[in-house]
Amino acid sequence: MAVDVGLLKIDAAIFHRVPARNTFEPDGTVAQPVLSTVESNLDGQLEFFLRDRLTRTFTEAAQPVARDEEIATPTPDLVVEALAAGVKADIVKPFHPLPALLLEVQAHNSPKGLLAVIRGSCGSMRVLVLVKVEQERGLSFATSTEGGEVRVEVVIEDGLVLTDKTDVFKAVLFYMEDEKLVGLLTDDQTGSIYKGPSSLYWLRDFLGCRYSREADVMTRAWIRATERLIRSDLTDAAEKDAVLSSMLAELASNRNVIDPKRFIENHIPQPAKDNARRRLENEGAPTTTFPKSRNVSHKAPTKKRLLFDSGYEVTMPADASPDLDKQTVDGKELDVLTIRGHIRYVGS
Repeated sequence: MAVDVGLLKIDAAIFHRVPARNTFEPDGTVAQPVLSTVESNLDGQLEFFLRDRLTRTFTEAAQPVARDEEIATPTPDLVVEALAAGVKADIVKPFHPLPALLLEVQAHNSPKGLLAVIRGSCGSMRVLVLVKVEQERGLSFATSTEGGEVRVEVVIEDGLVLTDKTDVFKAVLFYMEDEKLVGLLTDDQTGSIYKGPSSLYWLRDFLGCRYSREADVMTRAWIRATERLIRSDLTDAAEKDAVLSSMLAELASNRNVIDPKRFIENHIPQPAKDNARRRLENEGAPTTTFPKSRNVSHKAPTKKRLLFDSGYEVTMPADASPDLDKQTVDGKELDVLTIRGHIRYVGS
């Protein structure tokens, strides 16, 4: 039974402050997580923002995940127990080990932020959501102590909290399916229409999960790495076009696998080969042969565009080979595109 995220209802939430790794407090001690000991004051405004942001992000960019039994991390067991307890699940003390775990496994350059544990439902299905938000523009929080209890609260300023202004946002919505722990995972760092993979520390080391559709994710990651190579590491227009055309041809081919090493060797200019390998590593893409996702490859663009800084834009079939050359005008080297054929239509 698939979960309907459009029916998400939030019962309770708790927030913990997680510092950046290897940072220090004003007194010189190593910064540690600040744990809330009571649930958040979940008023209507905060509940609306949480539900709206989570619903949109899980609808637009989520990838299915499942528990990986080979990964030893406490998160899955805690989630299973909470889901079994239903609306009465304690999301406070049992989840206190998680902020320290996140601090331990997160990337060295991850900034400080919040870890949220959210109990809720989607229709008749119980769900538990874990969210990591890095403290960027659009998010602030405060810590209060009352009656010996500590509460980390999200502060809404000018309507900005967990919205599109929040730059880095990772979330997973867990539920039980056929007595197995599964979920939907999203990571706003992925970008691109192909939606690359989530940070591996978040997926594996913290959540103890794996992707349910590995071929989809690996293919998206390879595409994203190649796109970034074209955009950032290649400067010659003809080389950019050649690599893009080769990538689209690879996706459209009848081969059931993609060999990144062979692609780099055959299609990437020599000066950019090392960068291409680094791009694969940075995107979490495979460096060895992997199964190609037909679901992803069938959605690949069928056309490509050349956009000149003069404002001219040319669209052509993805497999077209444009006649590109260089020409020096007034001491400046310019790209020249030659198009031959009969003009069938002129109009606005």
